[in-house]
Amino acid sequence: MRRLSTLPACFVLAVSCSATAPVADTSTTTIDVVDADPRTEGPPGEMLDYEPIEGPAAADSWKITYRSTSAAGEDIVSTGMLLVPEGDQADRGGVRPLVVWAHHTTGTADKCAPSRSGPNTIIGVNELLAAGWAVVAPDYEGLGTSSPHPYLESSSEAHTVLDAARAAVAVPPASLSPDAPVALWGFSQGGHAVLAAAEEAPHYAPELDLVGAAAAAPVTDVLSFAERGVTEADQVGVTVAVLLGHGDSVDLRLEDVFTDAVLGDLDVVETLCIDELVEHFAGDFEDFIHTSPSDVEAWANRLGQSRVGDTAVAVPVLVIQGQDDQIVDPGLTADYVSRACANGTTLEYQTRPGEGHGVDSTATVVNWIADRFAGAPAISTCG
Repeated sequence: MRRLSTLPACFVLAVSCSATAPVADTSTTTIDVVDADPRTEGPPGEMLDYEPIEGPAAADSWKITYRSTSAAGEDIVSTGMLLVPEGDQADRGGVRPLVVWAHHTTGTADKCAPSRSGPNTIIGVNELLAAGWAVVAPDYEGLGTSSPHPYLESSSEAHTVLDAARAAVAVPPASLSPDAPVALWGFSQGGHAVLAAAEEAPHYAPELDLVGAAAAAPVTDVLSFAERGVTEADQVGVTVAVLLGHGDSVDLRLEDVFTDAVLGDLDVVETLCIDELVEHFAGDFEDFIHTSPSDVEAWANRLGQSRVGDTAVAVPVLVIQGQDDQIVDPGLTADYVSRACANGTTLEYQTRPGEGHGVDSTATVVNWIADRFAGAPAISTCG
């Protein structure tokens, strides 16, 4: 038996250890959950509700509720945050650019939704607002709503990211234009989300003026990431969250991977955030996992569907990866870059020797997005 070690929370979490990446407040005991089942029909991205929330002093902030599409293609409700800086946009012809921020892993329980902790969960929020851009931050499907969270399911993430942009321009007091240029930025799980959204945008949300997608330390190969519970210390909870998020078919049997110790304890997934979930399933990994997901054909095929990089992206892409990352394998990111370059994506790849998962990306990404909004030619490091 291999004994799993006890590691710092910043390692077991798929988030940065820096102060710029706070995680959701898990102390809340009473959670008001939004009904994920829309009671009326309407298009994806339709804004259903908005309410003011506390945010940065130089911005107006709202929690938004909007219509989206589930991983199964069903009409759902999702939540998020919208922030708009003070001041007009006379220098941009009255059209304020919009950045969609896609968050890192927080967990699968409703209390882990970033909108419950507020705008401080958005990495680089002050820099984005100082640039004069509006920021919308989706919670993703099932976080803060009554449906489960399909963790790292690519189509689900892509839909909630793109529909957040649609909903943002429909919030009346935000005064955003439907013609606003839109840039995507995500970290870790959010990096996976924005890369998936960039791939799906031409057919799911073709009306958006998407100008680019930036991903820092992105998860790109979900099957390999799901193997963390088999190959890495204290990561069984990650494997549990990934497989539960993709178990949308009768052919996908959790018992083909997990032991009774997991199968009899799945209710905790809807009550614990990611650090708590990982701690809950800490111990000898053989007590929880008897077969690797990659060795079960149905699971390997399903998780393989959430891999990104196999579809050409029509807008420029920036990828930043720390070479000492212990959460996202830098080799898998390099593999993504090779796939994306091979299919014709204009991609700039920056590696950071000596940096880990909390790769320092804010200044680089903000400058890169500014160039996209300005219409500057994008650099490609492909080839």
